[in-house]
Amino acid sequence: MTLSDTQSLILGKASRHPERLAAAPRGLPAAARNAVFRSMLKNGLLAEVAAPRGHAGLAWRQDADGARIALRITD
Repeated sequence: MTLSDTQSLILGKASRHPERLAAAPRGLPAAARNAVFRSMLKNGLLAEVAAPRGHAGLAWRQDADGARIALRITD
């Protein structure tokens, strides 16, 4: 799989995060962010996890119960 510049940036930054959580680059429109994250989930590069305390701001969505869901890079 060939990574886009945005995907490479997300993975690189997440690899340095203490919890390995992914964040979208600043200025990336919401629709583009969602498309990139969905693609990375589909290809097994990211996995959804409950947003850890202190990192709720990195949540990319909420589940049906309102719990915040973050993305963590996979091995």
